[in-house]
Amino acid sequence: MVISSFIAEFTQKERERVRTELEEFSGVEIHKVIDNTKFILTLEKRTLDESYKTADRMSKISGLTHLCLVYTNFEDEVAGHSQAET
Repeated sequence: MVISSFIAEFTQKERERVRTELEEFSGVEIHKVIDNTKFILTLEKRTLDESYKTADRMSKISGLTHLCLVYTNFEDEVAGHSQAET
């Protein structure tokens, strides 16, 4: 399991649309809104590759001005393989 945290910044007028689009991604959970222009969110994916691809797609949401990675935790991922594969 790969768990990442992001700060997603957006224009205030696009807040609800950006929220709706972010929540359509599986594994995304929005935890807090800051100044009506930022979300603190987490993304949980099975592999690092899935996490990277999802974050890349999220970064292309119209109205989203920045998507900043805060941290990533690789619980089961070892050298590119899940522990179930090793």
